[in-house]
Amino acid sequence: GNDWSVAILDTAQDTSHPFFSDRVLEELCFSSNSEYANSICSNGEDFDYGPGAAANCQVDWCSHGTHVAGIAVGNGYGGSGVAPGAGIIAINVFKELKECEGEEHCIRSSVYDRIAAMNWVLENHDEYKIAAVNMSIGGGQYFDQASCDADNGPEKAAIDALVAVNVAVLIATGNEEFSDSLGAPGCISSAIGVGSTTKSDEISYFSNSSEMLDILAPGSDIVSAAPGESWATMSGTSMATPHVAGA
Repeated sequence: GNDWSVAILDTAQDTSHPFFSDRVLEELCFSSNSEYANSICSNGEDFDYGPGAAANCQVDWCSHGTHVAGIAVGNGYGGSGVAPGAGIIAINVFKELKECEGEEHCIRSSVYDRIAAMNWVLENHDEYKIAAVNMSIGGGQYFDQASCDADNGPEKAAIDALVAVNVAVLIATGNEEFSDSLGAPGCISSAIGVGSTTKSDEISYFSNSSEMLDILAPGSDIVSAAPGESWATMSGTSMATPHVAGA
């Protein structure tokens, strides 16, 4: 990964974790306030940029982004992620729902914020030599690519623009145990939809799969970074996706 970087669009990340070895090149937050949700940007606004903008947020499940980033580009403590020499573009694209504020797993990512983040990557990919965008994000159920593309047109357009300049867009396919369908936006035809395997190279029981699935990677019982200079074991297509982004 030397001289390249990966954009991690996820929850905020503990960018001070030693596993990242001062390789965080930029920090951004796209987390728009709305009638239904509150921003989790450190400044409480819809957008934040600069040191601390992607600092680990103080709500439940914000450890997710730190873990994902470590898999893709971690390096240190005698181990590494897939691309230990790569730079990191840390971008928060999540917000907290008002209806369950303070409860577990109450953060969601909006299409608007993801598109804004991808547009920033498009405008800056040359400067930072961004090879890939990782989005361990998804929901819903689609049985065919045509309906997925049709229902997610604006996000597909943002992905298409990145692919046109040779930035790969890797997206998790979801953990609902579907055998004939995928979640969105991982079902979008121009994205690379990633499913999960176990360490014995079998498809993980939770991993969504269908003929739309592009590639499988390890996603069961993956050890990576966690906030506060700690470590955690997590499972999901969220963990499989950064293996491919790093590659």
